[in-house]
Amino acid sequence: MLQRSLKIQEEHCRPEHFSVAITLVNLANANGALGDLHTTLEMLQRALESFQKHYGPDHPHVALVLKNLGSALEALGDREGAEKFRAAARLERPRGR
Repeated sequence: MLQRSLKIQEEHCRPEHFSVAITLVNLANANGALGDLHTTLEMLQRALESFQKHYGPDHPHVALVLKNLGSALEALGDREGAEKFRAAARLERPRGR
């Protein structure tokens, strides 16, 4: 269902549209739950690019995707890469909110 939604959104919106990014995050989470972490990483990377373009680097959606990328890398055994994304998520979070 999410894959169909993504296809429709990509046909009717720009690929970097924020609604496409939200669906990508949802699909990434579903793939992660199924153990397909490489697909999870690909989808989260696409979502991150879209959120950064749409909201800028200091938005909570950006921080959440960075954290999720860190978690996926941790699950794949890449602790160093995971910490880089988690550190970036801490830095990207808006101050005072």
